[in-house]
Amino acid sequence: MQRNLLPLPWNAAADAAVAIAVAAAAMLGAAGTACAASVPLDDEALSRVGGGGVAISVDLSLNTAARAGNGEARLVMGFGNQGGKTYAIVQNFGGNLLMNAFTFHAMSRLDGSDYLDIGLPATVIANDFGFRALAVGNSADAPVTKANSYGELQLNGAFSLQGHVLLWSK
Repeated sequence: MQRNLLPLPWNAAADAAVAIAVAAAAMLGAAGTACAASVPLDDEALSRVGGGGVAISVDLSLNTAARAGNGEARLVMGFGNQGGKTYAIVQNFGGNLLMNAFTFHAMSRLDGSDYLDIGLPATVIANDFGFRALAVGNSADAPVTKANSYGELQLNGAFSLQGHVLLWSK
């Protein structure tokens, strides 16, 4: 006897749901077997633990509406000056800045002391990043005009950095 097999209708959503459920069950099962009880470490044992460090990428968008001309954002710093106050005013500070990637490594020197090695980002991409005006006034609310501004800084483009900053305790 010969059977006539007809293709069943394919339901992509149901197949995807089954695939996700199977993958989730497999990951949960693997995670359950990979977990171990935590073990307390003393300082000497902890100092022998090594790793590759940490890398952090930053995608910063700061005051982008003010940079586009919609409103105003101010960064104001007050300084004591012969009994009075003088204010440094940075108008419309912000923009977009992508830094890829800072690295942080805890390292040991030959004398046994530790230090932090911070790697500078290899790629920095700026899009309208900076400030529209820098001024000094006797009030935090002092108006900033072209006449009393020391200038503006605007970064657009990509550049590369290389090098490390090393930090250690005294």
